Amino acid sequence: MENIKWTDMQYNVMFEPVSNIRDKASDFEKCLESDFPNKFNILPNMPNVPYSAPRMLANNMHGLSLNISAESITLTHNIVNENDEIKVSDFMNKVYSLEAILKQIQDKELFSGIILRGYMDLHENPVEYIQKHFMKKLLEREIFDLETKITFKISDKYYVNITLGNLRKNENESLLVIELDINDRYRYNFKRKESPYSEKNSMNNINSILSDILTEKIYNFLENGDLDVRNIKLGTN
Repeated sequence: MENIKWTDMQYNVMFEPVSNIRDKASDFEKCLESDFPNKFNILPNMPNVPYSAPRMLANNMHGLSLNISAESITLTHNIVNENDEIKVSDFMNKVYSLEAILKQIQDKELFSGIILRGYMDLHENPVEYIQKHFMKKLLEREIFDLETKITFKISDKYYVNITLGNLRKNENESLLVIELDINDRYRYNFKRKESPYSEKNSMNNINSILSDILTEKIYNFLENGDLDVRNIKLGTN
């Protein structure tokens, strides 16, 4: 089985609104100044603008973009050239820099997560591959395109979502698409009364879960349809 080519990665965090977050633009700019040397696009502070509307935007020629609102931050990296590939550790370093600034401003994070997307060439039909490994009851039917999502939970706090599908290069050729979405929204959805905000080490745990899956589990999952989350390694405080 060939290696997965990771093509885009995203960090998302939701937090209690900070109405004056625009005033902290220089702090965010400083932590990512090597990525965005031309500074941020600071949007006008209009009255009655929803908290979800962007306050600061930035992007660069290498496919990195940032969107900061009064209640959320989204950092996205998409590859620009076909030969490029996402470097997970480099991206996570940027995430930790943003997290550190955010916690100084607002430490009441509601939930956060990482999404990693990629594809691999199986040299066989990925629709048939997904059917065979994950949806055996559909083997008798001819399916043209297919997408399936599998969700696990860890420690009653974290979701591990794995989405598999096919990306068509042309009518007769397609690639297997993989998306990993790891977040602490399970806690937010079902344990909010006891734990209304993310733990201080939630991003460490999310990164550890992601690293464990990438280094120990993803290829066994793709080959055998099995992902043992009982021994997933969590980070430290």
